[in-house]
Amino acid sequence: MVHGPGVIPHTGTAESPTHRPAHDGVADIGGAEVFTLRMLQARDPRMVGRQFFAHHDPSAEWLDDLRPALGSWWP
Repeated sequence: MVHGPGVIPHTGTAESPTHRPAHDGVADIGGAEVFTLRMLQARDPRMVGRQFFAHHDPSAEWLDDLRPALGSWWP
């Protein structure tokens, strides 16, 4: 299960204070089951609160384990 603010967005970083995504839940959008996510913290303040989608993968533990879905913007 992808966890909220503790998700690490970049491979190889143990802690990243610059980008923090939140996992808002799982949604069915146009027949595709996706994780809904949004940025809680980012270097660029315009990215904060920005929503994005990932293919639903119940075995994912990190953001790096997910793939963008629905042509979504990806951090």
